[in-house]
Amino acid sequence: MNLKKSSLQSAGFVVLLLALFCGPVRAGFWDQVGKILKESSPQKKEELSSVEMARGLKEALWVGIERAVSYLSNVENLLKNPSLRIPPPPKVAKITGFLRKVGFKKQVEDFERSLNAAAAKAIKEALPVFKEAISSLTIEDAKRLLRGGDTAITNYFREKTSRRLYERFRPIVKENLVRVGVTKKYQELIQNSYARNYLGGTDLDLEHYVTKAALDRLFKVLAQEEIKIRRNPAARTTELLKKVFSSL
Repeated sequence: MNLKKSSLQSAGFVVLLLALFCGPVRAGFWDQVGKILKESSPQKKEELSSVEMARGLKEALWVGIERAVSYLSNVENLLKNPSLRIPPPPKVAKITGFLRKVGFKKQVEDFERSLNAAAAKAIKEALPVFKEAISSLTIEDAKRLLRGGDTAITNYFREKTSRRLYERFRPIVKENLVRVGVTKKYQELIQNSYARNYLGGTDLDLEHYVTKAALDRLFKVLAQEEIKIRRNPAARTTELLKKVFSSL
């Protein structure tokens, strides 16, 4: 039996004794008793309205995506984080270790930087797509996603926005691959005869590779932000977020 329930029962027992053994009571006595019992009863957790739940979910998503985009649109953050850095395509990655050892370290690093720079530029364009998707959320969506798993919101928006984000990202990736001279950097990378023989004739669809890598990293960081908001009160930076997620 918890303390509040025990206190309530004790108060009720005292009232019963007073009523049975103290004879006639003065006016207002039962009003005072009612007040005591009310103050002794456990308080219900404030219930959220459906509108608050929907607003809370939208705010959580917007806070998360803004943080993710702000972080990932800085190429240095991609490059310094091993779990986010975009490596060369798999076939090229198989020989970069060798190329570094035979004097092509700078070419390898320049090539990797160009891939990550193109991805960072594209990620900046994610906000309008998410804004439109957020506006279409229903109250039922909000209830289901708020009470889902740690990354329920991220998973939902990955499904809803991935195609449109890909279509929006790819032309930006293409433009920036050209701007940073990735083709030239790739040619410099395979000047070594071993690399040229290994990679000669390889059709690298770098636009697709970088676009997909950018999307993967965007949703990875968004998932991390969602987990923070769900689990860590310090990550709930607005009153609405505090109210909604503390009630779940």
